[in-house]
Amino acid sequence: MQDRTYAIAFLLVLAIICLGAYVAVTTVLFSPRVSTISLGTLTPPAPLEVTATPTLPLFPTPTSLPSLVTPVAPTPTPLPPATPTPTASPTPTPEPTPTGPTSTPAPPTPVGGFLYRLRSIEGPNCQRGAYIRGRVYDAQGNGEPGVRVHLYNPWGYNEIRETKGGTEAGNYDFVLGPDSALFHIEIVNRAGQAISHTWDIDYQGGCTTFVNWRRVE
Repeated sequence: MQDRTYAIAFLLVLAIICLGAYVAVTTVLFSPRVSTISLGTLTPPAPLEVTATPTLPLFPTPTSLPSLVTPVAPTPTPLPPATPTPTASPTPTPEPTPTGPTSTPAPPTPVGGFLYRLRSIEGPNCQRGAYIRGRVYDAQGNGEPGVRVHLYNPWGYNEIRETKGGTEAGNYDFVLGPDSALFHIEIVNRAGQAISHTWDIDYQGGCTTFVNWRRVE
């Protein structure tokens, strides 16, 4: 656009110069001649000086284009994490407690050199015959053979049974009758000395009471 403006201005200046030259030539050719006596050399008239007047451009100077505004991308708002809905845990159903003979918890480990303690007393069970029987366990929980169990009462009953071996290791039994009575039971050594506490057994005639022992660790 600027080059075009300069070209138009140049043409205008050129036109003005041509017009001035035409006027000068016309004036010289067609003006009336006066006879003069020249004593010297004729001096030609000085040519007219034509000053080119710059013309303002016809077209307005273009203004700068408005700068484009870069759009700002919206920032996504993070959503809060989903809170899991707690699932109700099923209420465990208590397992039924098996019924059977009542077990007596074993007493604390005896002191004073005792090697065995009572593990449990169960009964009476009137479906298993007329016995006082049970099992003696070693410290690891296995049946221990060769242990002497002493059973007696104030009316003259006095017996010792040694626990069995093999597949019945640790088992012992005393066969009794149909009469009920109070008995005392304990573990003794070879010399007949008690190496456990002595326990009372309320024997019910014709029924079986189980008395189990365990060696002290």
